[in-house]
Amino acid sequence: MQRIALIFTILLLTLPSVAAAVEETAPTDKTSGGVKPVLSEAMKEAMARQGMTEADFHFISDEEALKLFPDFEQRQAELKQALELYQAALAASKAAPTAASPERARIAHIFLKVPQDAAMAQKAEIRKKLEAIRVDIAAEKITFAAAAAKYSEDANTAEKGGDMGYVPRGDVPKSFADAVFNAMPGTVTPVLESESGYHIIMKIDN
Repeated sequence: MQRIALIFTILLLTLPSVAAAVEETAPTDKTSGGVKPVLSEAMKEAMARQGMTEADFHFISDEEALKLFPDFEQRQAELKQALELYQAALAASKAAPTAASPERARIAHIFLKVPQDAAMAQKAEIRKKLEAIRVDIAAEKITFAAAAAKYSEDANTAEKGGDMGYVPRGDVPKSFADAVFNAMPGTVTPVLESESGYHIIMKIDN
């Protein structure tokens, strides 16, 4: 067994929890090239009972070091399992989305406004126009950006090809989010209805 691995493992066995062990063994002794783990208080107390100093520990054999902790070998399997569980939980927590970094996507849209007093026939005509625009985009008769610049009634984004930048999922209606955030980049949604009109949305990037 390598000395560094032995010291690290014994340090883990002397600490109250695996999580605390991983954190406590992170500091190193810069005087030895940054590879010697800093001994825990429990380890120092165990050595003191044997009349040893911290410096003595790094010169004794592996067999002598193991005498300080006679149950070392029988606890190896338990320690290994605990470390694996801790590492899996740590990886899962890092992968989970947080409020500080919400899911988002870069999107563009083409918007046609529907007047509040519009009759059903007028609404249907506006929707039909946007569906025709979508068909032309799908047939590559016109690009999404060019169609947005030509037809979109959103003055803030039309000149930018409909580009709205990166938008957090929570900032758009759920029906829009389900259609956009689950799609692959380059996907154009069906016609979607909001309180102010009709939209088609393209996901540009994740």
